[in-house]
Amino acid sequence: MDKLKTPLKIAAVAMVAAFGRYPVSWLFSKKSGKHISWPKPGVHHWVKCASGNEFYVEFDGPVNAQPIVFIHGLNATRQQWYYQRKYFKKTHRLVFIDLPGHGNSAKANDLTVATLAADLKRVLGFLHVHNPIIYGHSWGSSIVMQYCLLAGIPLNAKAVILHGGPYTNPLKTIQLSPLALALEKPVIVPTVELLKKAAPLVDVVNKLYYSSGITTLLARFAYFTGKQTAAQLRYTAQMAPQCKTKAVTGGLLKLFNFELTEQLKTIKIPTLVVGSLNDKVHRYECSQFIHEQIPNSSFVTVDGGHQSMVENHKTLNQAIDMFIQSIG
Repeated sequence: MDKLKTPLKIAAVAMVAAFGRYPVSWLFSKKSGKHISWPKPGVHHWVKCASGNEFYVEFDGPVNAQPIVFIHGLNATRQQWYYQRKYFKKTHRLVFIDLPGHGNSAKANDLTVATLAADLKRVLGFLHVHNPIIYGHSWGSSIVMQYCLLAGIPLNAKAVILHGGPYTNPLKTIQLSPLALALEKPVIVPTVELLKKAAPLVDVVNKLYYSSGITTLLARFAYFTGKQTAAQLRYTAQMAPQCKTKAVTGGLLKLFNFELTEQLKTIKIPTLVVGSLNDKVHRYECSQFIHEQIPNSSFVTVDGGHQSMVENHKTLNQAIDMFIQSIG
């Protein structure tokens, strides 16, 4: 029996390492839910910009319909828009972008928000996406804010949707921001820089973390409120290993120096601001502040965490639909 114990222990550890995300998702979710899978791409392109950044772009929906451009957040991919794709694909031309170093976009050279905003303008022009509604979440929302402030008239956008993204150093807009700001220089920045230097090793570890369920556990408490299904939790967690550590850490370091607080009031384009009530990454009152600063913007409250486009997609999609109808 003693001889059997060691192999059984090894087998048990191997099972947890390979499939731990399943029991973790079941334990920390409201219900199991239906399996979620991003459809295989139809029309897609890679666009390389003069900045050295690469963008992967997928299309869906009727060719001549009003375009909606979706831009994901840090450490995520285009796949976070699963429910928005399902809801809008019959009525709108959908454009899903993987930011540099995320998903299928391999090359990330300059991750300053200003450069990414300028690159977005070039990508949309290159792909002949005219007068779109641009929806940015988290890091993507910061890029869209900067995009609205680019020099040149007219701006290639009919309207924008800003969801859970910082207008300043993100350590000022997360929960427990006083503690985060106190730790920024002595702890947080050095740690992120160290992770960036060790990026190839961290990329391997991230895949192990995902398989074992650690990434799933972190996603549950960082992005959700507990109302998500197990399938939604696993689906969200699987995006992290698709992102290059060098790009995630590099983008975060650039965000620490991001600042648009005083410029928000100069955004004139029709804007919908989405505030998630229980967002730990970007506090609800910070979304309210963005709405108060942007003249004539609209505001919608969604009951959910940072990934409310997954957790409470029905309410959010209906609010987006109403906003699009209101701007004609």
